Amino acid sequence: MNKILRLIVPCLLALAAFESKLSAGTFTIQLDKQLVPDPVFEVAELKPVPGELPQGLHAFSAMLPLRKGEQVRAVVIERDGAKPVWMLDINRDGELSSDEHIEVGGTPTLIQFPLQGEPFASYPLRVKAVDLPPGWQADMRQRNLRLLYYSHAVDVTGQLQLDGLTYQFLYRVNSDDFSVLLHDTWLAVDSDRDGKIDLARWSDEMVYALGKPVVFKIGKHYVRTDAVDMKRMTAQVQEVDASEYRLISMRVGQVLQDFSFVDLQGKPRSLKSESGSSYTMLYFWATWCAICKSEIGEFDEAIRRFHERGFRVIGIAGDRDPAITQKFVKEHSVAFPQARWDSVADLVEHRFRIDEWPTAILLDSEFRVVSTNSRGEPHIRQDGLMNTLERLTTRHVAP
Repeated sequence: MNKILRLIVPCLLALAAFESKLSAGTFTIQLDKQLVPDPVFEVAELKPVPGELPQGLHAFSAMLPLRKGEQVRAVVIERDGAKPVWMLDINRDGELSSDEHIEVGGTPTLIQFPLQGEPFASYPLRVKAVDLPPGWQADMRQRNLRLLYYSHAVDVTGQLQLDGLTYQFLYRVNSDDFSVLLHDTWLAVDSDRDGKIDLARWSDEMVYALGKPVVFKIGKHYVRTDAVDMKRMTAQVQEVDASEYRLISMRVGQVLQDFSFVDLQGKPRSLKSESGSSYTMLYFWATWCAICKSEIGEFDEAIRRFHERGFRVIGIAGDRDPAITQKFVKEHSVAFPQARWDSVADLVEHRFRIDEWPTAILLDSEFRVVSTNSRGEPHIRQDGLMNTLERLTTRHVAP
C-alpha cells in the first residue's frame, strides 16, 4: 500500500498544480442587477399627427420599440414662437397626459419603465434631441418630419478589478428573455477607464462577436468572456495569450499589421509584398453594392494619375463567388488587384470588422493609417479623392 501511495501522491500533486495553473487568470464578474440603456442611439422619424389642429399648432408622433413587441408613443407638439413640448406614454396606457411630459435636449433623458415578475425592476429608455446642421434641419421641415434619438437596446454591466484598477464590462442583452448570447451580440470594455465606451468605428472597446469569441486588451492583459450566467448574474472572464488578440485598430496614426491574401488569379500576395509605395488604398467593395460599382472607376483613374508617385490600390471583394468578381473586373477593366473573399473572410469580418460597403482606408509608406474617410480626416472617396492624393503625393515627388 505504501508503495502505491508513493506512486499516487506525486501524480495528485502534479494534477493539483496543473489545475491551479488552469484556474489562474480566471475571473468572475458580479453583474449589476439593473439594466442600462445601450450607448448607441437609433433615430426615430416623427410624422405629422393626422387630423385638424388649431391654427399655429403642429404635432408629430412615432412609436418607439421596447421589448417583446411592446412599443411606446413619443409626441412632439410645436406652437409658433414657443418651445417644443415632448411627451412619452410612460405608463403605456395608450394615452398621453400632462404628467407624461419629458425633457428632450442635447443631454439624454432617462425613462424607466417598471417591469412585473422579471429579473430586473425596470426597463430603461434614453432619448435626446438630434442636432442637425441648418441645411438638414431645413430639409426635415420641408419633408414635414421631426427626429428623435432613442436607445434601441439594453445592456448589463459589471466591474473587474485587475492590477489594482477597475474596468467596466458591458454585454448586450436580448430584451425579450434577458439572455446574453456571447457568439452573436455586442460586448464592450472601458479599456482606457475614461468612464465611457468608445463608439467610434472600429473601436477596440466595443465589438460585435459575429460567431467567434472576442478578446479585449486591458492594461497588459488580454481577456475573453467565456460565459454569462443571467440567473447568477455573473460573467466568467479568462485571461488568454496575446496571440489571441485579433482586433485591428483603424485609428489614424496606427500602423497596420501585414496580412496575406490570394488574388483572383490564385496568386498569393500580402499587404507589404510590394514595396516602394508612398500610399496604399484598401478598398472593400462588392458587385452587390451599387455605390461600390459606381465609384470603383475613380480608383482606376487615381492609379493612372498617381501611380508614378507611388500610389496603389488593393481591392478586397465581398462577393463570395470569385467568378462574379472576376466577371465584373474584366468587363469594367479594373486594373488593381483583388483579394478573393475566401482568403480574407476572417480578416474582414473579425479583424477589420467591416460593416459598411464600400469602405476605403488610406495607408502611408509605413502602412500607417492616414484616413478612413471619417469626419475630420482627409476625404478619400468620390469628389475628394483626387484632391487629397494630389496634396499628399506632391510631398513625395523628387525635386
